[in-house]
Amino acid sequence: MEKELPHALPLEEAVLGAVIQDKNAFSEVKRFLEPKHFYSNANKEIYTSVIALSDKSLPVDILTVTDNLKFRKKLTEIGGPYYLVGLTNRVTSAANIEYHARIVIQKYESRVGILHAANYLKKLYHEDGDVFDLRNKLSDKMRVQSPKSMFIESDMNQDIEDGIHMPEMHNMVGPLLLKGQVGFFFGAPGTGKSGLAVQIADAVSKGNDVIPGILSNACDPMRVLFLDFELTKKNISNRYINKETGSKYEFADKTMLKRLSISPDFLDYDKGVAKITQTEIEHQILMFKPELVIVDNITFLTSESSSDNNIAIQLMKKLVSYKLKYDLTLLVLAHTIKGVNKFMPLEASHMAGASQLEQFCDAKFGIKTSALDDSMKYLKQFKNRDEQMTMLDNNVLVMEYGKHGANLNFLSFKHLQFERETVHIMVPENDEQAMDNMIMKAIETRIEQEAGGKKCGYGTLIKLIGWKRSKQNLINKMKDYAATSPRFEFDDEAHTYKYSESNPF
Repeated sequence: MEKELPHALPLEEAVLGAVIQDKNAFSEVKRFLEPKHFYSNANKEIYTSVIALSDKSLPVDILTVTDNLKFRKKLTEIGGPYYLVGLTNRVTSAANIEYHARIVIQKYESRVGILHAANYLKKLYHEDGDVFDLRNKLSDKMRVQSPKSMFIESDMNQDIEDGIHMPEMHNMVGPLLLKGQVGFFFGAPGTGKSGLAVQIADAVSKGNDVIPGILSNACDPMRVLFLDFELTKKNISNRYINKETGSKYEFADKTMLKRLSISPDFLDYDKGVAKITQTEIEHQILMFKPELVIVDNITFLTSESSSDNNIAIQLMKKLVSYKLKYDLTLLVLAHTIKGVNKFMPLEASHMAGASQLEQFCDAKFGIKTSALDDSMKYLKQFKNRDEQMTMLDNNVLVMEYGKHGANLNFLSFKHLQFERETVHIMVPENDEQAMDNMIMKAIETRIEQEAGGKKCGYGTLIKLIGWKRSKQNLINKMKDYAATSPRFEFDDEAHTYKYSESNPF
């Protein structure tokens, strides 16, 4: 006798009976239970009627469901009024309806899985299509989301007790990033942020301090997955070898430190690369089981697929969900917005997409080149939810970037001192230059604010840049500056500014 596909008719009937009999029961399951989940066609039609009544804000009971089925000419098909009466007689309590509904869904997913697998096995057996395409499609078909509740109820007093027994959030990159956090690290091109990312990956994979005594690491060696979209193999060779002696720096092997870069054979940038990226990253996490994931950088992942800021938000939502699901620490690198220069202190808003991405991070810090020396960089903190911040504008971490290590084969950062940020900012030579810098900042601020979807009138702009003169004076100076600067363009009709495409920097 041929075995039937998985199903649980008694539980289907119990769920429907509870929904019809108890006015509160439907609210327990309507978020995740759909008509397709039922094995019996009769039960599918009954649940369809329940949804139709609820959508019209009508009461759900045996009379209204019967009337709706009759209206839809489905009453006879489901077995008539007697079948509905029988459903209500099978329920003793609606207390377990959510549990029963989840089992109904599990049986549905089993049926779907069997059918998909059989279909693709047939195609694979007959070599009907590209094998890699078929396997990827099967993987997508078999990927299901468990119907779990979005929220977890808890008691604040119990949360305190539970928190006491949870693992400590040890420093991983000193006070900049703690174990279990989501961190953003940003800087302009040429500031060495990719170099510091590698230095962090190397130290964490070995259980060492990132910078001894300064950026301490209190964690045991951890598996690090490094998504590197910045460095080529030639870059790596140049950075981690002493060309005079031939000495090569020794990283941990790929059981502890795995680097991922884009395959030169990957050409499907026009086929939803954002979704492909999310799937590939989760696959790598499942296979490698890392404890720290570093993404260098999010700009590459989002700009390849769309200029829409929503792409970055969707990707970060996925990365954060992976962080929670697989108990990860996550460090994401980003660029600065255009126009940040040596006359400006580093600010939180200088991170590209800052206003959209801020919500996702526990920690945020940036790097900037000192005005004193291009080989000097400084780190500044902007956020840490779980640790007191120490590297603020009055105490930035000043470092030297160069080949260090016993064999001078490791391009890395070495601590110099802690100083005020103002020491490392270029001072304008005269008042006219200072005024030009302020007007330039005003134009850049307006462009960036409006690019982020925020209205930025001149009144708002005056507050943002600290303008002390009249609004009309600011308007005139911005228009005059844009008219003579190769960096900006002004649309007089729309009264908007933008970066010049011919000379955006």
